[in-house]
Amino acid sequence: MAGVRRHAAGVGALVMILSACGAQDGAVAEGRTDDQGRGQLIAPAFSGIDGDYVGLIGCQGRDFPIRVSMSDAESGGLAATLTTEAEVNGSKLASPWNRDVVDMQMSSRRYGAVGLLDLSETRGGPRGVGVSALFADSADGAILSADRCEHGFIVPARGVDIVDRAIAELRAIGDQPAITTEDQARPCPANLERWIEAGLALPLDDWGRGDSDGLWRDELVRAVFGKSLVELTADERQAARLSLTASCGVRGDRKRGSVIRLLMAITDFREFRAAQYAAVERPIAQYWLAAMKPVVDNPSGIDPLAFAQARTAPRRFRIAELLARSGESAAAFDMAAFDADLDAAMAVAAASQAEDLFFAEMTAAAKDFRQLSAYLERALSDAGIDDERATGVFNDSAKEAAKSFAAGANTLSEASFMGEWIAAYRSGVACAGAQTAACRAVEKTFDDRLSDLAADFAAAASERVATASAHADDLPGLADLVRETAALEDAYRGLFGYPALSRAQNAWTRQRREVQRRLGERIVAALDAAVTAPEISEIAGLYFGEGDLGEPGSRRVAALIDKKLSATTPFIRTGADDYLNAIYNEDFAALRRLDRQAMSGLAPAYSFMAGQIEAMAQLTDALAGRELNVLMPAARELREPSAIKAVAIKYLLNFEDSYAKCLGDDAITFRFTERVDTVTTDRYGVELSRIEGVTTNEFYKVKKDLAPLFRATFARSADEGIGRALDRIFNDDGVVRLTDGVRTMMKEVDCASPEIARFEQGLNAYHAERTKYWSAPD
Repeated sequence: MAGVRRHAAGVGALVMILSACGAQDGAVAEGRTDDQGRGQLIAPAFSGIDGDYVGLIGCQGRDFPIRVSMSDAESGGLAATLTTEAEVNGSKLASPWNRDVVDMQMSSRRYGAVGLLDLSETRGGPRGVGVSALFADSADGAILSADRCEHGFIVPARGVDIVDRAIAELRAIGDQPAITTEDQARPCPANLERWIEAGLALPLDDWGRGDSDGLWRDELVRAVFGKSLVELTADERQAARLSLTASCGVRGDRKRGSVIRLLMAITDFREFRAAQYAAVERPIAQYWLAAMKPVVDNPSGIDPLAFAQARTAPRRFRIAELLARSGESAAAFDMAAFDADLDAAMAVAAASQAEDLFFAEMTAAAKDFRQLSAYLERALSDAGIDDERATGVFNDSAKEAAKSFAAGANTLSEASFMGEWIAAYRSGVACAGAQTAACRAVEKTFDDRLSDLAADFAAAASERVATASAHADDLPGLADLVRETAALEDAYRGLFGYPALSRAQNAWTRQRREVQRRLGERIVAALDAAVTAPEISEIAGLYFGEGDLGEPGSRRVAALIDKKLSATTPFIRTGADDYLNAIYNEDFAALRRLDRQAMSGLAPAYSFMAGQIEAMAQLTDALAGRELNVLMPAARELREPSAIKAVAIKYLLNFEDSYAKCLGDDAITFRFTERVDTVTTDRYGVELSRIEGVTTNEFYKVKKDLAPLFRATFARSADEGIGRALDRIFNDDGVVRLTDGVRTMMKEVDCASPEIARFEQGLNAYHAERTKYWSAPD
């Protein structure tokens, strides 16, 4: 092989790469004992493959000698050069890339755990030279893959004889032997006669047409030549062809002549060329597949990108084709099973890396209680993160982090967080599964600080209300006062359990109601001028806060509102008249106000959960392959929860029982299937065992027009923890009042009535409005 150096320098480190699967650079991994008795090879990591390799690369029917030289770079990477020689058969092409390639500097990217190396021309740009290598034991070398190239291999430079022999064979197979008179005088060799007879026994016509694959079956070829087809040298093939052509034909026997012409394919260049490459490539492919097993079995710590590269390897490096050529059964390599195994391993590797990153970040954030609690809640809601490890980090740091946070907490935002955390803890949302003592310590620390802050907040709030009250001499002034007190009630939501703020709230409520009493006649006049339900609702919202219309001083106004709304409030004595009639009137402002009232008990805990999501919004969820900001719609729903889903679900689930006559012939049936299994998983969420439970099915029918609403309301949250939290709505007293009212309404009001038609229209409209709001981008 002219031009390629023949030396063994540096080959001591060129040992198998794939047996280092899963090891980090510099580690020692298991070796193997092969069938040539070379003994056990101890494999260092991928960084140890410096040295020279020689080989062949076949591109578009042409074959080029190739040399790859690699050495460890000072930067810690791999420095590589690439050299090719002119095509071995006839053409003067210098390389597959139709230009000289001599000691070309190559950039490298290696995936040591799975034995893959990508080389690209350092200054080549998108059209530069690129070669990929799939490595096995260094004594076996690597399979090559390059654009528009169908074959390729390299072996350590000490194996140059393998390359020289392949080149000689490729040249020899192309030689056309001359037939002499002596050749024609010889009898047909007995072994070839048996081969011809086997061909004559096949179901072929006189022109050799039919299934002739049996001529090349391994057992038949071995019976004829004493070796497999791939083991036959170019000289042996040429000798067989010479005899078939010169001495095995029989004049007038057309079918025999047709079989002989088929057998002359023994010197077919394309098939022989593929066999020469496969003789080197196939053992590499077989060993690579075997060496992938320990990687798949123990994938933790492997870069998922390496797995992604390995997944493409069977296609890039023609592994299925190589094994098929070996005569092995199709079951020798199952591409689908290989892909499935790698996908599972990729998930475990990604989970392991994501978990390590998660805990590194959690530990770094342990002094900041906001972040610490956010990491804990995320861990407890993610099956891929070790709960015990997360609670351990939290328990070790929570007390001091809470003290530090409380000591520096002076703003309303900081106080709200502490109040929301306490509400979430007491309701079982926060700190679930963590050490009780640590959480109780946090609760006490926050509670003590909030007691101090409440007095300061109460004083500031009372001053604001006093200022607003002093200017409430007319209806605009009253509206300002109502907005001021509503804003304060929203701002200090969850903190009114502290005496100072509770007293302040009672005081500003009295002030507001005194102004309402003084301006009663003006409010009545404004109501007299209002005509539509939204106008009347707007007046009520402008001049009255929560609970004001139920006070004795507001009876006249409340009665007038009821009278004016009588035409637009068809639902009475349901227990939820306000909410149901607001739906009927599509009065979204009233519905939002009623939602805040109904959800007041859950609001602090929900607000805490929303804060946790927002705090973690930038953390990549590697397990699911998504960022947590996909949960931001759920965070917005937690910030401003609505009872509309609960009301809609109650209406839809009761439709078949209460309104069967209105289902229609085109009613839609929905099936809910539930099976409770006992499942054991490992720390990464990989299922280890499953005991199957009993499957139950429930069916619900609704009329066709309501089917889209049914699907939308039963859509689950992207996070199971959030979904379970939102399910608490159905058990909250404020929401139960509304859902009980729906059931009463369905008993009292006919499904075919115009009132129900308008109610359904409003139900769809408000649900769509809330969903759009929750889903709107920031």
